[in-house]
Amino acid sequence: MKKLRGILAVCGTACVYCAMGMYFSSGNIAVYLSSYLRMYSDSNVQLSDNMWFLAAVGLSAVVLPIGGWLDSIVGVRIVCLLAGILQSLGIFATYFALETNFISVVICYGGSFFLSCGIAYTPPLANINKWFPEKKGLVTGIVAASMAAAPSVWTPIITAFVNPENLPPDENGYFNDYYVLERTRQSLLLQGSASLVLFLIGISFIFPAPTVSELENKRNQVIEMSNYVSKKEIMACKMCTIKEEYGLTPKQAIKTKVFALLSLKIMVTELVFYYLLFVYKSLLEKSAKKKAKSGVMGFEYPWHYSFPPFFTIQPNTETRKVQLEAWRSLILSYCKANRIHTLDVQQSLKNEIFCNRKINRELNYESLMIILDYLREKGSIEWFDKKKSKCYVYWKTPNEWANVIYDWAQSRSLINTVCTFYEIVSGDDTLNESFHGLDTDILIKAIEILEKEGKAALISIDDGHGPFGQTFISDDFLLSAIGACASIGNAMCRLFVGHLKDIVSYKKCCVPMSGAAAILVCTLILTTKAHPLVYAVWIVIAVSIVGSQYALMPSAVTEYFGEKYASINIGLVYMST
Repeated sequence: MKKLRGILAVCGTACVYCAMGMYFSSGNIAVYLSSYLRMYSDSNVQLSDNMWFLAAVGLSAVVLPIGGWLDSIVGVRIVCLLAGILQSLGIFATYFALETNFISVVICYGGSFFLSCGIAYTPPLANINKWFPEKKGLVTGIVAASMAAAPSVWTPIITAFVNPENLPPDENGYFNDYYVLERTRQSLLLQGSASLVLFLIGISFIFPAPTVSELENKRNQVIEMSNYVSKKEIMACKMCTIKEEYGLTPKQAIKTKVFALLSLKIMVTELVFYYLLFVYKSLLEKSAKKKAKSGVMGFEYPWHYSFPPFFTIQPNTETRKVQLEAWRSLILSYCKANRIHTLDVQQSLKNEIFCNRKINRELNYESLMIILDYLREKGSIEWFDKKKSKCYVYWKTPNEWANVIYDWAQSRSLINTVCTFYEIVSGDDTLNESFHGLDTDILIKAIEILEKEGKAALISIDDGHGPFGQTFISDDFLLSAIGACASIGNAMCRLFVGHLKDIVSYKKCCVPMSGAAAILVCTLILTTKAHPLVYAVWIVIAVSIVGSQYALMPSAVTEYFGEKYASINIGLVYMST
């Protein structure tokens, strides 16, 4: 029964950490919150201001010792319950703060995680270390991994709820779709409820580790039964009591050299970790700027877009012919302005071009299909398949693309040289070209035309899976893959390193990991000249190894300073961050 309670305590702590790990998704939700404020309040918040959400959480380190102090007074369960209530209330309060200003939103949303992480980070961690004194690294690694994996859980859920149609932001990076912004506000109720439920589930599983008095009573009971048990069992009970009683007080701990070294180590780890996050954020901003530059600075709709009957297919033959031609011109102009090469019929129904919310008019499915069939007759689109669920949009025909690409190759003296698809449609050299971002299938059609004319040749890989250029990936896909792999790698590495620490020691585990992290971070800039995949792998490995240090530190503090004041001592060490 005792072992089962310890295992449940680890599971409960993982739930609590996963709930607190929702703050890692704040970079994603902050964009939507900022967009809402710009649309419905007088706030002029910028995307760069979103850093305050993460900064609010970073400051939680200053209140970590308070969580340990509360633990010693009211116990780990009450502390976690208090943290869960404060986090949920803060998120719920953000629902109303959105009607005011940016500062109120940061205080409510960022402050909710500031309090929850500050209060409930160390108590449950110290508790499971007491349950498993011989496996501190492993159990710490498990709960640290749950927090590292949290953004992989919360970010897709929040994004799917807020922006299920994956609508793009405007050229400045903000969302202005009515439904997206309305769901942004509603998502706060979802986040608050989900975090509270997860906290309650975790608290129900968190069983406090046995206290000194309980261990003492058990020891006395064993001694009374000494005629029926072995000396080994008696000594085990004595050692448990001694281990629980031992521990440096916070005042004693901060005077040691080990405390200074551990504080310095976690501070450097935090700085390097945030540097890697800054690198990743810079990549995202670069990608966003490329998107904005590749599009136009605002699309001007024709007058008939604001004419209500335009959204209803007219019964008169001559009128309908004029109407359908107007729709064809509008769709091609809009797609050209925004570099759109494919349309998904269902997802497009809520796109602003087919849904004018200012006059409360939108096309239904049947009307859109009539328009698209007209475009197909004119050669302006091509269906992917017989299901007619998705189509290519030809604001330039494949023949026209073929001529544009060949002229570009001639102007750059690239005739008789090898170019990958990535270089043509995603490379920095083509950023200002009209074919930058061109759909790969349309690119293949264009090159096949040049191939028939003897002006180009498609080079296929040996196993016949397709053209060589298809093995390359676009920037957006690469960035998404980096984020997902870094999160998963970080979680798995924390789990592995925590277990490794139990087998060897903190020092033998920390030194090589720190050396590897230093090499990876220092050589990161060299990989920018290599293939994008090399750069991606380097970042993922660096984040995984640097993040693994968070699985080592808590168990190291408990190991060096004892278990009695572990909750407070861990908080004091983390204050250096």
